[in-house]
Amino acid sequence: MLLYGIDVHPVAVEIARANLMRVLPAQPSAGESAIRVHLGDSLLAERDRDSLFAKDSMRLVTPRGHTILIPEEFVRQDGFNDNMRQLVEAAVAGESVPRAVLSSVAQRHRSELEQCRADLTVAIGDEGNGVWTWYAVNLAAPHLLSERKVDRIVANPPWVKRSTIQEPQRKRVMETLGKDLALQVGGRQSPHLDIAAFFVLRARELYLRNPQRDPAVWLVKKSALRSGHWALSRERLGKELVQSVDLESLQPFGGGDARRCCLLVMNRPLSSEGPTSGARHAETKARVVARRLEAQLRLGPGTQRLPRKPRPQDLWSAVRQEIRFVKAPEPLPQAPSDYGTSAFQQGATILPHVLVLAESVFPVRHGRIRVRTRRSSQRPWSSVSPQEVEIPDRWLRTLYRSPEMLPFIATTRHSKAIVPVDTQGRLDLDSAPDEFGWQKLNEVYRRFRGKGKATPRTLARRLDFYRRLSAQPHSRTGRMQMVLYPKSGDIMRAARSSPGTGFVNDTPYWYVASCEREAGFLTAVLNAPCLRRAFFESRDSGRDFHLHPWRRVPIPRFDSDNQHHAKLADYCGAAEDASSEAVQRCIDEDASATRVKLYNAVVDRLTADRILAAIDRIVVRILPEQAELSPRTSS
Repeated sequence: MLLYGIDVHPVAVEIARANLMRVLPAQPSAGESAIRVHLGDSLLAERDRDSLFAKDSMRLVTPRGHTILIPEEFVRQDGFNDNMRQLVEAAVAGESVPRAVLSSVAQRHRSELEQCRADLTVAIGDEGNGVWTWYAVNLAAPHLLSERKVDRIVANPPWVKRSTIQEPQRKRVMETLGKDLALQVGGRQSPHLDIAAFFVLRARELYLRNPQRDPAVWLVKKSALRSGHWALSRERLGKELVQSVDLESLQPFGGGDARRCCLLVMNRPLSSEGPTSGARHAETKARVVARRLEAQLRLGPGTQRLPRKPRPQDLWSAVRQEIRFVKAPEPLPQAPSDYGTSAFQQGATILPHVLVLAESVFPVRHGRIRVRTRRSSQRPWSSVSPQEVEIPDRWLRTLYRSPEMLPFIATTRHSKAIVPVDTQGRLDLDSAPDEFGWQKLNEVYRRFRGKGKATPRTLARRLDFYRRLSAQPHSRTGRMQMVLYPKSGDIMRAARSSPGTGFVNDTPYWYVASCEREAGFLTAVLNAPCLRRAFFESRDSGRDFHLHPWRRVPIPRFDSDNQHHAKLADYCGAAEDASSEAVQRCIDEDASATRVKLYNAVVDRLTADRILAAIDRIVVRILPEQAELSPRTSS
């Protein structure tokens, strides 16, 4: 979104509401005096204007090489978007250019417009009825905008990976632009480069009247800023930003990655002062409306106050009081762990669910069961009906998955998966085809699997892809030695379990400790609330932990002679008992309790028993530079 010819303060109003119309007291009037807003997500990539405009026409080259010339006068008129839509509709229907559209250009250009419609008809017949209006409008918009300029930019740049650009010419242009801007990274990160970085660093010089003075604010994903393919962009932004604002606490948007966003502010920092004179009257009117709305809400049944999280219909005056500008703390020191990145391993991709994950189990006879599988949610497997197969009962194994993990508890729902094992519990994929039930599952897999060279040819190979299943411990033991933690999430959590009691899918990482006490020490450290920020800052992007904690949080190796390490192992046992009791009590009261409810029950119990506080006090001594005590655990 680009704004010009207005004075609105603060600029974060529009960003936080994600829609300019919602922060205005009324719809803007039409004409020259109106607030002018340009909506678009196109970027001028090629510097040569003649590549688009020549001989009073705009040249549109289709993906298959058709050239369509659109009169420049037609392109530059105010109603170009709507007129282009009507022109495309006429081309699709094989009709003449509508009279109103034809009369929108001078007489000398009308034959050119008729030829444009005819060329479009040919292109559409050859390439299909695609998004031609969008294609033409977004091709012209950045060129026209770069000519007339704007006074400020408020934008959420489009997040498109370079590898996903389908039009070859556009892809090559973007690759060249990335090199010109010195943003092109190499290696495995290269295909993942977001063209959003091009918008942030190039749009100012293209579209602002004074790029060194006019303000620009960008709404971006925090995960992208931390990712490897933004490395060069971060260096440039670090020199040009005057302010960045983290919106995660406010959470003005939906779920998932949308909650984790921030503002990048260039040239003019945001402040907490009121609007300038040009916008003061509108803000006063909005404040009056906000008071009325708040009064109505308080009179409503069961409503005591406005919700803390902004809603789309909330006015800025009502939302502003919920926002606090707080300076971000300095990053915590980082250093590699003594465990390195080779100790923990990621689990196996136990997929597809419709072939291996159990939904219900029925006994058949001694040593045999009938399993009905769980429906998959991802294509193409979502089109496959749940399967019913008879298998040996020893094949039904506990599957450790991070969505079912809680602090100090490896699993709460006990998912079961079909994994062929022998009578000793060891993985036995070679003899699986002897079972008719496995043959049935494998045949379904063969019909729906991908055709790529790297795609495993059989279901057995799918389960043991990259040998992540066969690498896991199979032997049973009564001692708890295996430590698990999730590859992603909002908060780090960990648990220990006995090797051989089940298999780990690809959502947790696992490590077989040298002894039960080492596993207890690691589990306590990973669950310590005082290290949450350290684990959060260790991540490169999004919500993914992966192996980053072992690169950036200096967790020492377990030392049985160290009294702090030994004490943490003791507290882990106490925490496991308290957590199990809390979960069981919660399930007894509500059999359908959500994971969030179970998590809260565990944390409340561990807090009430002062176990988390005790763990924190020790971890602070072990990792004083990375630990941060909260009032809840330090009391």
